[in-house]
Amino acid sequence: MKIFKYINKFIIVIIGVMLSSHTFSQHYIIKKVKLNPKKEIQNIFGPTLHNANLYYCSDKKINTVNSFENEDGRQYSDIYKVSINLNRINSSYQRLDTIVNSKLNEGPIEFFNNGKKMCLSRNVEKYNNDTTVSNKIGIVFFSINNDSINFDKYYKYNSQKYNIAHPSISENDSILIFASDMPGNYGSSDLYQSNFINGEWSEPVNLGNIINTKNKETFPFLYKDELYFTSEREDGMGGLDIYKSIFKDSAWLKPELLPFPINSVNDDFSVYMQHGNKEGYITSNRRWAKQRMANVIETKDNIFYFKMNLPEPSSYIEVNPNFCFEISDEEYDNQENVELIWDLGDGNIKKGNNISHCYSNVGKYIITLSIIDNNIDTIVSNIDQYNIEVSTNNLPYIETKIINDNMLISANFKGATNKYSEFYWKIDDKIYYDKQLMVSASIKEIKYITWNNKLLKKIIGIKKQNIK
Repeated sequence: MKIFKYINKFIIVIIGVMLSSHTFSQHYIIKKVKLNPKKEIQNIFGPTLHNANLYYCSDKKINTVNSFENEDGRQYSDIYKVSINLNRINSSYQRLDTIVNSKLNEGPIEFFNNGKKMCLSRNVEKYNNDTTVSNKIGIVFFSINNDSINFDKYYKYNSQKYNIAHPSISENDSILIFASDMPGNYGSSDLYQSNFINGEWSEPVNLGNIINTKNKETFPFLYKDELYFTSEREDGMGGLDIYKSIFKDSAWLKPELLPFPINSVNDDFSVYMQHGNKEGYITSNRRWAKQRMANVIETKDNIFYFKMNLPEPSSYIEVNPNFCFEISDEEYDNQENVELIWDLGDGNIKKGNNISHCYSNVGKYIITLSIIDNNIDTIVSNIDQYNIEVSTNNLPYIETKIINDNMLISANFKGATNKYSEFYWKIDDKIYYDKQLMVSASIKEIKYITWNNKLLKKIIGIKKQNIK
């Protein structure tokens, strides 16, 4: 009796998920948030989501408080909030108290320390004998206690010689990134980093010419190990555009331009991401179809809600093709002076009984057994043949390879006869579109989603856990 025993047991299940018949070539849906139902003249920008409230900036004229105009004839911006669910407004807007809003510019706002603190940028006035001598923009910190907002302190490195604006703080409250036109910049506005060390923010450091250019970089937003920001650099779609950089090996990687419709030929800036960058809010002055038909040339800034329109299976399966086998032949277990020779069908030949072998690819293999009988000094060739198959049941599978502290990830389709035209990765709930990825070796879960636009009735979701 011949024995071919799997070293690792596995189960393969094929899952087909019914989908609607629309195309998935459009990866985002985007909708305007109706924060201006009365169609007042105002710019609305700087979205931040906190406790189901959308906080935003607006330069609308307020008749009930002192309202001032800047040098461009526009009102200074204040911070407002509304209750929101995705893009649906659930309450009237509320202007924040005067502890937050002054007679000059405020915003955008940032919450941190589990919502117990917040900061924002505003014009910080400096007076001399009751006369304003400077009102450069700086960062102001506040504490929050039972929804009561109290002034905490000014950022130590605010200056009356240059602006420091648009603060964004990391998830662990240790990194502050902001925009500034301080001396020594690469362009008219650069991004800077300050670290929270021993209860104090460190002196800011320019993020360097990988992030900053000769143009203007503003409105940073930190999401895990990703930095989103606004730039008017030359490789954009037009006007201001939103870029993303990933922090890897102690450095920020070259930024990539976010796709349409996140960016457009108009100004797109000030992004807020959530849920693994699958949805969020942006600011844009893009024109919609009705405005284009009406030949509207200039539009105001508005906030838009976006969401990835990617198909997703109802469940995921693990596809672990078994490449390794233990091979033996019981007939020759106790026979002396008989040597077994195994031609394993992949170019490898091994001698002996109870051998182990791992194939490098899926496929069908023919194992041929020959023996050397030393009792009569004779070779008996091709005494038996056995068929063996390394299969994925027509599914792709995930391949991983550790390289130093990183992991190389790709999808292998050698065992899949079905044709798949579209795909994306979800790695620890973040979305990627590259065919091959190099990520941190500390990741916990890999998901691979693939489908064919011509056969939309099935979508395959493969996962890999307990990664080593």
